Amino acid sequence: MAGCFITFEGTEGCGKSTHIKKLARRLEAEGHTVRTLREPGGTESGESIRQLLKHGPEELTAEAELLLMNASRAQLVREVIRPAIAAGEIVLSDRFYDSTTVYQGTGRGLDAAQVQAVIDFAVGDTRPVLTLLLQIPLKTSEERRARRSETPLKLPEKPPPKRLMQHATPSRIPAWVLSTNGSTTHQECLENDRWGCCLKFELTGRPN
Repeated sequence: MAGCFITFEGTEGCGKSTHIKKLARRLEAEGHTVRTLREPGGTESGESIRQLLKHGPEELTAEAELLLMNASRAQLVREVIRPAIAAGEIVLSDRFYDSTTVYQGTGRGLDAAQVQAVIDFAVGDTRPVLTLLLQIPLKTSEERRARRSETPLKLPEKPPPKRLMQHATPSRIPAWVLSTNGSTTHQECLENDRWGCCLKFELTGRPN
């Protein structure tokens, strides 16, 4: 079976990691080979860039953030994602370029066309076949982040989810971007008609 690439997007603390872990276990139980990733990171150079973004100087410019994020992404695509897909693996990623569109684009005020051009150069034709967008109230996000011990990435407090949806779909064929409440349980997500149908379609090519 050909591999595929699925991404999870949403605000900090919305449950992406939890959903990814549970989906990975479910898919592995069904006999699939699954690889889980996070952005930025996933490679030796990518993890170094992650540390720079998390612990680097406060004066790091929006342009520098954009280029660093996509340097990590370019390496991840070529070193990990493409070989994994070619080997028939299912790749699940905690964030991908939709986050850059929102955080470095909308959030940092960079020109949308320039942001897209950098993303396109970094990823080439490697695009997710399915994205699950998790959304939670800002208060819930802040409470969950406060309970974490790790230093969060330097990201705007409230990325606009509607803009994320607008930017998530144009370059993708098929454009499967599904939005769900971040407090929804993993089982409820899998039982959701659209989510379940799209996932089965991408894994088997048979939507019924």
